Amino acid sequence: MNRSKLKRIQGLLCKYKLDALFCRMSVNILALTGYWPCNHAAAAVIPQTGNPVLVVPETELQNTEKEVEGLELCTYALESTELLRGAMDGMEHTLRSVLKKMGLLDAKIGIEQSFEDGASGRLFGDFKYPSLPTWQHLRRFFPNACFVDAADAILSLRMVKEPGEAQAIQKAAEVACIGYEAVRRALRPGMTEADVSALLEGTILSQGTGRSGARYARGFSSVYAGNRGAEQWTHWACTTGRMICKNDVIVMELGVVCDGYWADLTRCMCAGEPPEKAKDVLAILLEAQRRGIEAAVPGTPIGEIDRICHAYCASNGYGKEYYRHNCGHASGYNYHETPIVHQANNTPVREGMVLCVEPGIYIPGEFGLRTEDMVYITKDGAKLLSNYPHEL
Repeated sequence: MNRSKLKRIQGLLCKYKLDALFCRMSVNILALTGYWPCNHAAAAVIPQTGNPVLVVPETELQNTEKEVEGLELCTYALESTELLRGAMDGMEHTLRSVLKKMGLLDAKIGIEQSFEDGASGRLFGDFKYPSLPTWQHLRRFFPNACFVDAADAILSLRMVKEPGEAQAIQKAAEVACIGYEAVRRALRPGMTEADVSALLEGTILSQGTGRSGARYARGFSSVYAGNRGAEQWTHWACTTGRMICKNDVIVMELGVVCDGYWADLTRCMCAGEPPEKAKDVLAILLEAQRRGIEAAVPGTPIGEIDRICHAYCASNGYGKEYYRHNCGHASGYNYHETPIVHQANNTPVREGMVLCVEPGIYIPGEFGLRTEDMVYITKDGAKLLSNYPHEL
C-alpha cells in the first residue's frame, strides 16, 4: 500500500465527511490499495484513520500474500460444496469482525453505488461489479451504519496516479509496442484484419507475459483496413475477415492490460507503399497531437487540449466532417476512464493524470488515420509514456 496514496485517500474521506470506504470493484481495489483481485470476490475497507483491510477468499490467499504490503489481510470461505452462495454471503462473518474491530459498525461509509463500468479481474471470462444485491446485503448486515454513494470521491482519487503507478502503465505501453513490432515485421497483402488482430493479441500474450517481471499481459485490438479505416471512429465498426490489399493503410486500436494497469495506443501501417495523401494526413495528425500534448500542463482546462487538436486539423482542411470525435481520455486502471479530453470539459489538468491524446482524420471511401499516445502529467508538463514509431 503506497503511503502517499493512503494519505490522499484519507484526506479525501475527511473532505467528504466519510468514516471509511468499502470497495468491491476490482478496478477500485487496485486503484486504492495496489492489489489486483483474481476473480471479483475481494473487498477493501479503507478508514479515515488507521490502516486499510483487504478481505479475500481463502482460495486467493496464496496469491495475495505475495503481493500485499502495508495492508491488514483477512480471509473468508467463498467456495463450499454444501452451500450455494455468493461473495457477500461468504464474507458476512469476516466483514462483521473487520468493521467491529475498526469501530465502523455505526459509521458513515462510502460505497461504489453509482458506478456503471469497470475493468476485468485476472480471469477475463467474466466481468462482475457490485450492484443492488451487494448494497442490500451490506445494509442488512450492518443496520446501524450509514452507506452513501462515494463514486465521485473514488473517481477523483483515480484521476491522479502515483509515480510507481505511472511506471506500471508505461510497462503496459511497452508490451503494446511488442505487438506492433510483430505486425510491422509480418504485415503483407493477403492477410486479413482478423489475422493482424490475432497477431497483435497473441504476441502480447506470449511475449508480454514475463517481460520485465510482468505476470499477466493481455491485448484487445480492433483492426480496420483500406476504406474501412474511415469508419474506425464509430462505435459499431469492428475487426472483420476483410482481406488486406496491396498499399492498404490499416488502423490498429490496441488496449493492453499488464498486471492490472492499462495502456491504450493506436498506430497505422501500410501493406506496401503508403499513398502520399496518407503521409500528408499523418503529418497533420502528428503535429496536432504534439501541440495538444504541449498544452497538457497542470492548471490548463482539459478541453483546451481537444480544441487545439481540432483547430490545427481544421486549419489544414480537415474540419469536423473529417475529425469526428474528441481527442482523448484518461487511462490506467481502466482501458478508458475519466476525465474525458473533450472541449466541453473544463476540468483542470492535474499533476499525476495519465491522458491519451488521439486525434484522427477519416476520409470516406479512402482511408482513416489516427495516432494515439499516453502522457503522464508532471509539474513541468507532459511526459510521454509510449514511444513506438508512427511511420506508415
